[in-house]
This record gives sequence, structure tokens and C-alpha cells, in this order.
Amino acid sequence: VDRVIVRQRMADLEYLNKLVGEMSAEEAKLQRLFQEKRNEYDELQKAAGAQGAQVNLKPISDTLNEVANNQVLQDVHPEVAKYAQERAKTFESRGTYSTEQAQEAIKIYNNSLKAFYKNPSYETASKATIDAGIVNNLRSSLDSSIESLTGESYQALKNQYSSLKTIEKDVIHRAIVDARKANKGLGR
Repeated sequence: VDRVIVRQRMADLEYLNKLVGEMSAEEAKLQRLFQEKRNEYDELQKAAGAQGAQVNLKPISDTLNEVANNQVLQDVHPEVAKYAQERAKTFESRGTYSTEQAQEAIKIYNNSLKAFYKNPSYETASKATIDAGIVNNLRSSLDSSIESLTGESYQALKNQYSSLKTIEKDVIHRAIVDARKANKGLGR
């Protein structure tokens, strides 16, 4: 009986290794497709920038001012209101970013947020919430700026990228389901 269990576990492990290999190959294909779409996006962003596209920062500063002026937030977390006010003043005085500057700002904020998500703390959570809002608003403004100059080609690219994300989620889900099926023999 023990030999049967050992054989089953070995077969399960071999299947899981095969599945991981197949997932790695599919993931590599998806990563190549994501990179192709990223390169296409970068080209559209550069073309829009070359045509003089600007990212208006006023809507971002207006939103940050609303947050900073929230009386409850000022009472409960004055440091967050102050941080929002500082960011609002910075964006207000800057006025606009080029498409490249906006992309760089998004990258810097995302790197900061990535560090926060890896090691969250109570002290930095509120700042991260403000930063995430800035990133979302910057990305939206950048997208609008690019789309206004490139038209349908940008929207088509966004749709393709969204489809790839859906496929990626489906592949991961399917792999998890298959792994669970194979793993049933391991719990005996």
C-alpha cells in the first residue's frame, strides 16, 4: 500500500512539474505580448509628445485640494491633509507635464507604491492612498491626452491590452484548477 501511495505522489509531482513548465512557457508568451503592447504604447506616447501633447495637472491639484480641505480628514489625520495640500501646490505650480514627464511621474509613484505594498505600515498607508489617487489621475489624464491626438489607434491598443490581461487571468485560473486536481493525490 505504501508503494502505491509513493508511486501516486511521484506521478502527481511529475504532473505538477510538467504543468509548471507549461505555465512558464505560456507566461513567457504573454510577457512578450505585454512588452509588444508596451512598446506600441510608448511609441504612441512619444508621437503624441512630439505633436505637443500636454497633460493638464489642474484636475489632479483640484482633487488633491478637495482631499486636503476635508474637515474630518484635517481633524483625524492632519498629516494626510497636509501631504495632499503639498502635492496639490506642486501640481498647481507646475501646470502641465509633457507626456514623457507624466509617464516618468507615474513610474516614480508606482515604484514608491510597490515598496509600500511589499512592506505596508500604518504610517505610510495614508500617503500611499494619496499617491495611488495621483497615479490613477495622472494615467487617466495621460491617456486622454494621447487619445486626443492619436484617436482610435490608442483605444484599440487599450482594448488589446485589456484582452491580454483577461487571458492572463484565465490561464492562471486554469492552471490553479489543474494543480488542485493533480494535488488531490498528495494529501493521502
